[in-house]
Amino acid sequence: MPMIYEDYSPIYVSDTATSFAPVFQKIDPTSGDLVPVNLTGLTLSMKMKEKETGVIKVCSGPWTIDDAAGGLAHYDWQNGDVDTAGIWLLQVLCTNVAGKVIHADVKYLEIKAIF
Repeated sequence: MPMIYEDYSPIYVSDTATSFAPVFQKIDPTSGDLVPVNLTGLTLSMKMKEKETGVIKVCSGPWTIDDAAGGLAHYDWQNGDVDTAGIWLLQVLCTNVAGKVIHADVKYLEIKAIF
């Protein structure tokens, strides 16, 4: 599977019409190939940390798994998620039914001020 370019940043303050749709992938230890993470049975959640101030937000909206076997899901931004300009680090947590957590790679989101 080739590396997929994710086009989710930048957005502007209060932009809730565009979803955050990361592609969940990992390196297969046997082949060394990039393969999708199977999201079947996982619950996704996300926190955001502003790079300069360290302010942390817990994102409250629901995730939608679009293609579990293909590692595709999206999150619809909520007003409180995108109300502050800055560079935000996004940390997605994938939790299985036993409560074990897998941390996805941190993504960067630039939220620009409206002028």
